[in-house]
Amino acid sequence: KATVSVLNCRPLRDAACAVRGRASVPGGTRTTTHPTMDEAVKFLRNPKVAGSGAEKKVAFLAGKGMPPGAIVEAARRAGDAELAAYVAARAQEAKPADPTAPPASPPQAPAPAAGDGVAAAGASALPFGAAAKPGAAKEVEVVVPDVVFALADLAKMKGEGGAKLCLACKGIVYEVDPEFYGAGRGYHAFAGVDCSRHLGKVRVGTQEANQRWQNLSEKQLKTLDEWEAKYQSKYTILGRIDEGELAAPAPPTEKAPQGGGAGAAGGCAQQ
Repeated sequence: KATVSVLNCRPLRDAACAVRGRASVPGGTRTTTHPTMDEAVKFLRNPKVAGSGAEKKVAFLAGKGMPPGAIVEAARRAGDAELAAYVAARAQEAKPADPTAPPASPPQAPAPAAGDGVAAAGASALPFGAAAKPGAAKEVEVVVPDVVFALADLAKMKGEGGAKLCLACKGIVYEVDPEFYGAGRGYHAFAGVDCSRHLGKVRVGTQEANQRWQNLSEKQLKTLDEWEAKYQSKYTILGRIDEGELAAPAPPTEKAPQGGGAGAAGGCAQQ
């Protein structure tokens, strides 16, 4: 039976070209193809979509077969906090809490793969992402516990005095490995802060800690997404920070270094 391509959201059709649908010939049965997470994020970041209301965005993605949990994750990755909150609230209203059900446990991170780590000083190491090609990792559903940390609380999580060792990437709090993030280690500057802007720019430091990341360049956002995927595959998620506390980024004073790999001063290697 012949098929034709369609987009089932006329007000947003020009901005939604990356999200594909399928429908049968007129008079037949309509089916929809589930958009991938990358397609949904790209759709939500499109300037033509950003000005649309949350209800229209949800109607489009849900109409393509995307479940609420996936829409929330796509909205979070795209930096659309309003949409994420809208979908989460709708889902909460539709599903009353069961007082007898035990609390959900956060997913446990697998053991670090052999070879992960920070290169010794002067040694050659691959920049983050060079060892794996985009799309190689399988898309997994990420469960974020309903726990919100103030930045002041996160600042205490540096692994000192028996405290947990944590950082935040795109607002999500991860308990990380002291081998890489502990005191005296190469990435300790990221402990106790949201280091999203530094990860996107592949730069170790604290100058842009606890600042909003949504206005990074497209290339930097892609790099940040790769870091996020690595953290999700390796570390335990404890909750999220109060993103309302993040400061607006300062105006740029210098051009971010391009490339350079792990050997460049202040750069990030795989960890």
